[in-house]
Amino acid sequence: MNYLQYVYDSVNSATTEDVYALAAPQGTTADHIVITIQSVDITENKDLNASETITATLFFHYADADAAQAELAIIRDYIKTDVDYITATLDGIQFFYDDVNERVLLAADFLFILNT
Repeated sequence: MNYLQYVYDSVNSATTEDVYALAAPQGTTADHIVITIQSVDITENKDLNASETITATLFFHYADADAAQAELAIIRDYIKTDVDYITATLDGIQFFYDDVNERVLLAADFLFILNT
């Protein structure tokens, strides 16, 4: 099962910005989002019903912090209401500033739960 593909598809369908898995192409200067998977937790109860939770971080590489936060809100709302096979909960965010490239990096930690 390709867990990265599930997360990528749900995020990519929510945004018009470029979305990349694991890393962006070298030299990318436009606003974009990079997805990394931190862990996958699979549990099964006695009735053999599986629960799959994906911990992923979305890195928003933006020139403007307000634009990054607005895009995060759009993605959260879309995944909550319009994606049937997965739900997501925001677990935490951190802001960083890249003074060399003068860009904001917003790291948003999500828990994606597959509805199987």
